[in-house]
Amino acid sequence: MAKLLIVEDDESVRSLAARALERAGHNVTVAADGAHGLSLIGAAQGGYDLVLSDIRMPGWTASRWPRRQWRCSRR
Repeated sequence: MAKLLIVEDDESVRSLAARALERAGHNVTVAADGAHGLSLIGAAQGGYDLVLSDIRMPGWTASRWPRRQWRCSRR
């Protein structure tokens, strides 16, 4: 199914979302903050089908996400 990234600072929300999406058959990666999420996106060269992110985390807001789009590689 889809390759997903969850970026969420609240561990309980992050793990609940990851478990639910994994049970639905998705490949899920998690990050505890925006900076880590951004580094994972860069390392994957934008290869996520979907990024789910909290809009407010300590030291990070949605406005800090880059205003560019990453091209996802299709298999």
